[in-house]
Amino acid sequence: MGFPDEIDFSDSTDATVQKVNRIYATSLMFVLTNYPWRFVLKRVSITASQTDAGDTSKYKYNYVLPVQALAIRTLYTDANYSCPIKEFESTPKTINTDASTVYVWYISQIDEEDFPQYFIDYFKYKLALDLCFNLTGDTDLIQLLQAKETAQLISSKNIDAKQNKTRTIRSSPFTQIRG
Repeated sequence: MGFPDEIDFSDSTDATVQKVNRIYATSLMFVLTNYPWRFVLKRVSITASQTDAGDTSKYKYNYVLPVQALAIRTLYTDANYSCPIKEFESTPKTINTDASTVYVWYISQIDEEDFPQYFIDYFKYKLALDLCFNLTGDTDLIQLLQAKETAQLISSKNIDAKQNKTRTIRSSPFTQIRG
């Protein structure tokens, strides 16, 4: 971003390091949850907690989310992930619903060392764009970073999508009609 020297991020007293640290976690959370990246999506069955949802809830069952869950994509009642649950209420750690069985598709927290290179390539542009004006005030640099960030996002999404397994479509009268 135009700094003459590389920044020493071990120096927590440096003003630039403090600005980066304030923005970093928010920017990373936004990037991880804004698109369904294959490497952070997990699907698991969850079980009802020891206590029921109680009288304060309008739902019968209370489920505890996995500890590493950052955000929920969808809840399902079946292991094939084909019957979504539409009626539920959630907190950051629990789900309340009337479904007696719950399968959750969620965005998982993972170690930064496990991020794939295509994601790192995108995130560094996104982070630079988020920090640019605050650190440099250079509007021309913002436009340049925005173009690079957009191009890298497209490339990273394409790489990520190619790594997803293709889902099989079950046959039904609607799919057979095209025969």
